[in-house]
Amino acid sequence: MTSGWPYLMELDQEADVRFFGWIMAGYSLGQMISCWLFGWWSQVTASTRYPAIFGLLLAAGGNVLYGLLPALPYNRKWYMLVARLFTGWGAVFLREYSTGTLSLIRSYCAMASLHKDRSRVVAIASACFTIGIAAGPSIQALFLPFGKTGIKLFSIHINMFTAPAFALVIVCVVGMVVLATCFKEDYVAMVSDEEKKNSFVIVPKFDRVAAYTCIYMCFIVQTIETALEVLSTPFGVSLYNWTTEQAIFYYGVVHTCSSTIDVINYGILSFTRIRKMDMRRLLLFGISCFTIYELLLLPWPFYDGPLDYIKLAPNSTVEDPSYSGGCFQVYRWCSQTTRVPIYIYLVGSVIVLGFGFPFHFTPTGVIFSEVLGPRKQGMMQGIFAFFGSSARCITPLYQTYLFKHSGYLWPNLICLSLLLIGITLLLSFWSRLIPLRMVPKLGVATRYKGGVFYHL
Repeated sequence: MTSGWPYLMELDQEADVRFFGWIMAGYSLGQMISCWLFGWWSQVTASTRYPAIFGLLLAAGGNVLYGLLPALPYNRKWYMLVARLFTGWGAVFLREYSTGTLSLIRSYCAMASLHKDRSRVVAIASACFTIGIAAGPSIQALFLPFGKTGIKLFSIHINMFTAPAFALVIVCVVGMVVLATCFKEDYVAMVSDEEKKNSFVIVPKFDRVAAYTCIYMCFIVQTIETALEVLSTPFGVSLYNWTTEQAIFYYGVVHTCSSTIDVINYGILSFTRIRKMDMRRLLLFGISCFTIYELLLLPWPFYDGPLDYIKLAPNSTVEDPSYSGGCFQVYRWCSQTTRVPIYIYLVGSVIVLGFGFPFHFTPTGVIFSEVLGPRKQGMMQGIFAFFGSSARCITPLYQTYLFKHSGYLWPNLICLSLLLIGITLLLSFWSRLIPLRMVPKLGVATRYKGGVFYHL
């Protein structure tokens, strides 16, 4: 959605950054709803294929509507909101970078891999996902030559904003075909119904505190990722005087470089001895990277400033960020705000985040699946995704409001506060973030679905 904000301004010049926040929230609202439904569907049917195909179908429909917005005569910004809502409903399996997307994938990885292979499987799945993430902004940048005008086929406008949506429709169709014809489900790590009939095979209840801690870790990373996604274009335009096209292109390059480092780190987590390290230590490293990033991007008083305002085009009274970058006049905070040096922004966005996401996503997913144990995880993974999606729903609303009225200081401070709370929880419940004990200690009462049992 790096082009979402410029696209909205092209569709409706009266729309502001706050409405864009609602559009981003609408996507995640749809995702929140679908997380529960798809998790329940997967749990009841013990199937990943059919929920995933249906999710891709919804995502394709949402992207078709998104691409057809210029052809609509009125209320375009509201139809844009509807399009993102539909795409969000289908985002349980398709998403730029979301826990909702990974809910079915993570659930299947947990149930289809043995304990000794799980960290590798989760890392490989995340790495493949990251390749798609890297391709997203890059593909967006490839469509820049179409420009705002582009070409017109019948009543369909194909330009720099709509072409990526139509390309994604093709990706969805290919995904549905592959799932329907090539995907084979095999749940080797799950205790089968036949095994459950054996009175000596008991799956204890999982540690809820440990599970809730993992869910909060998911909430944190989704908050940070959404803040980056929502504010990337306004941030570049306001701080570095980039035009909207430059912001889309530069952020695409930055995101691609960062995602390349992501993929390398996922490979390290998959195929080196690091995957055998304590996942809690890797998670602590990942969350520390995010903390460093937020500290670097605070408007420290020793940074250069203040910021510049948008220059008006000749014979124009309208602020047009496609003509000149800078702050809108309504951003009163720009006259007292410093500018994060571009090299610090690049180092933080490419290198620090390139380590942060892999070393946060993979350990969190592995720890959460191991805390749950060898049971059907569709519903709990849906809850995991629900709270990640709730972060994606509320974050655009307050982040865009705070950015418009107070700059980027408070958005960063909120993310920093969430990270510090996460570090505190991780250290406090360190001893509980362990795999489910199928065989408890001697004489210790252990709860399970049928009551309490003892290992004697």
